[in-house]
Amino acid sequence: MEDVSEQFVALRERLAAVPVIKSGLSLMTGTMLTSALGLVFWVIAARLYEPAAFGVSTTAVYTMIMLADVACIGLRTGLVRYIPQAGRATTRTIVWGYALVTTAATVTAGIFLIGLGWWAPDLTELRNSILVVGFFILSTAFWALFMLEDAVLVGLRKAPWVPIENTLFGILKIILLFPMASLSPSLGVFWAWTLPVFPIVIGINVGVRRVAQRKVRAARRAGERRRPSMRALLTEILAFSLADWFAAVARLAALGVIPLMVLAEVGKVEAGYFQAAWLIAFTIFALSMNAAYALLAESSYEKNSLHRNSIQAGLLSLALTLPVILVGVVGAPYLLLIYGQEFADNSASVLRILLLAAIPNIAHQIYVGRLRSQSRMGWVVFLETLLSVLVVVLAAALLPRYGIDGVGYAWLIGLSALALYAIVAETVWWWAARLDARLVRAVGVLVGLSRPDRPARGMEGRLSRFQDRTGLAGVETHWRPSVKDRQVAIIGNGMERETVVEFARTSAGAEELVRRRTGLEALHRDRRLHDVHRLVPVVRDHDETPGREYLALEQPVGPSARALLASGVDRTEVCRHALWGLRPLRDATGRVVLVGAEDLDRWIEAPLEHLRTVGRASADQLEELQHRLFVDLVGLPLPVGTIHGELGLDNIILGTGPSRPGGPGGLHLRGYCRWDQSCDAPFVVDAATLAMSDLVTQRRRELGDVTASLLRDPAPFEAHPAMQSAAVEGWGSGGYTGPVQARAVLLLAWLFQVGSPLPPGRTVSSDGVWLARNAQPVLALLDDVLEFQP
Repeated sequence: MEDVSEQFVALRERLAAVPVIKSGLSLMTGTMLTSALGLVFWVIAARLYEPAAFGVSTTAVYTMIMLADVACIGLRTGLVRYIPQAGRATTRTIVWGYALVTTAATVTAGIFLIGLGWWAPDLTELRNSILVVGFFILSTAFWALFMLEDAVLVGLRKAPWVPIENTLFGILKIILLFPMASLSPSLGVFWAWTLPVFPIVIGINVGVRRVAQRKVRAARRAGERRRPSMRALLTEILAFSLADWFAAVARLAALGVIPLMVLAEVGKVEAGYFQAAWLIAFTIFALSMNAAYALLAESSYEKNSLHRNSIQAGLLSLALTLPVILVGVVGAPYLLLIYGQEFADNSASVLRILLLAAIPNIAHQIYVGRLRSQSRMGWVVFLETLLSVLVVVLAAALLPRYGIDGVGYAWLIGLSALALYAIVAETVWWWAARLDARLVRAVGVLVGLSRPDRPARGMEGRLSRFQDRTGLAGVETHWRPSVKDRQVAIIGNGMERETVVEFARTSAGAEELVRRRTGLEALHRDRRLHDVHRLVPVVRDHDETPGREYLALEQPVGPSARALLASGVDRTEVCRHALWGLRPLRDATGRVVLVGAEDLDRWIEAPLEHLRTVGRASADQLEELQHRLFVDLVGLPLPVGTIHGELGLDNIILGTGPSRPGGPGGLHLRGYCRWDQSCDAPFVVDAATLAMSDLVTQRRRELGDVTASLLRDPAPFEAHPAMQSAAVEGWGSGGYTGPVQARAVLLLAWLFQVGSPLPPGRTVSSDGVWLARNAQPVLALLDDVLEFQP
């Protein structure tokens, strides 16, 4: 017995060390305790107070809660999302959030009381005296803070405080029921419910202030030099919160409309039976919502842990929810006996159906939590709206035939449909790699046709302001198809260079533009590279103001290497020119190094992380890939220096006419696009990327398939003109010759491409489908063709 106890303690300590599980368990515990104590509160209140007084007080309580919920304007989710990354602005972020919600709650409650005679004439007792009016407004404001502080605690990683405060609140309000029955028979339930909130909110926020200050001091010690712009941070938080608020309103629409539909269709008695079952089922639904909040908070602290946190939150929800559902399905009539025998006889069936609906609700909530963590709020609003529409439409169709059971079926079907979509979206890494290539190409064509070359809403105005600012108004402009993160406009000025303006559409797009600008400016600042500056796009203008981010680049105009090869230009000449233009990089930055473990870590760390998070490659696959690269490359002499990093056919701009003095004749190299992946790495990566890009075009297959084929037989790769030109230039220095080294360099170049947020030849980010199809075929071969030692 002692061994079992020790094992249990050890298991509990291990679980408590996992942030998502710790926060999720705390929130779930708080929900269960709140529900249990709430049930006790209402049962006692119903016995202590007259029915009329009970009805008025209960309505006042739920009205106050509704007004406070509206006043939170989505900040409960917004603060969970942004407090983890607020750094030195943590305290100010919390204060501003509290101020906004308190103001909104005060105004909302005041407007409600002014119009009380129109929309709630039965609650006129709330205006009997100035004391009651003031207390109702103040209670609404404090209740909004009470709701918001849970989000603050989760964001500060103090979720274990939540069940403590909820338990304290539940006990105090039950105790206050008894004296309030004598002191205020008409509004005693309302007083008992609201009075405990005041000391709890004040006490908890004394602790919140101390924790927030410690977080600010930790940010200073970690080297955060300045506090984030409060205006920019609040703008981002409010944009996120309002989007989440609209999603909540969309879902609440179903929660509000369904009871009215039930009342109109089957009457008051059946409506009561349904509500009894719904109150129990919704408590179970809330468990997975809590896990999703924990997922959001912890993924905001560590963005690269989203996939791991999603799995942990999903498993936690399943582990705690499934046993409860099983008990509820088997013992539904006994659970409902708390309401009476009539409820046990008439609500058990719909309760069982609603409990089954809680299973797909887990997948839906975890997926929505992932979307929130990625700030994909448009999808959150869409999915919640779709759920409401599905449930309402299905309920309208099924209610007449199945009665209140039809509403249960509506929730079960609606949530199952969205859960199926979530599972398909989350398992893309598995199924996308198994799709037929012809089907993928056909779908790609259809998607391309459905994406017209026209700007998204608001982009025309942003472009017009840019043109007025830079003197390019009236110049011919055309748009590229809109993508998730960016909108691109091309401004031609009739000369040899054009202006490419990229507007950010999301925070990820804004980060990408900053990264691109920083890299290009660093290249132009390097005086050693003056001979290559004319071949690099120039940053003409940029703006990093939130909501208006753009980057304007001036780059050469001309046909790409892909276009020239398609027109019949000699492949060897194209490759020679493409690599010749990078000579200044080699001459200025190159040195031969014996590859060490630290070098390889530096080259492959970011691509491996991309495969781990976006692609969700397994830890075993990535460990095997890393091991093979270490075995094959460590200790080899390789020329290393600044490389382009994405030397695909589309990123090389060529033309006809005289070449630059000193260069090979024939074609004229005008420049290179896309220096996003430029870094310090082996020069041979550029040559290998060019060779792979050309072989992908020749074979009309995807990068993953071509790479897998070349891993089995590297001869076509070694014989490619790009690799031969690199050998002549001395880029390989023997580092890629021989079967093992050829495969290792091929693997390294492939990793640079699949590990890029925007892979060569693509206009959209490397989504799960693309990454699965181009990463899985190679990862599957690691044990097959790379099993030998050098």
